Amino acid sequence: MKFLEGDIVQTKVSKEEYKAGTKGVIVHIFEGHDSCVVEIWDDTNYPIDTVDYRFSELQLVLREKE
Repeated sequence: MKFLEGDIVQTKVSKEEYKAGTKGVIVHIFEGHDSCVVEIWDDTNYPIDTVDYRFSELQLVLREKE
């Protein structure tokens, strides 16, 4: 699956202090790599951090743009 900036995702792995299942939105994709920056959300969908993830560590929750 090809991810896009703006995709809402859920993490498959724990990373830093964030457990698997954490939700967020892709805010930057590293060109030529299989990784991106995810803006991590708290339980109220408020942004609290940004973390780098590989695409294989994410699953798509919602894509608002095609």
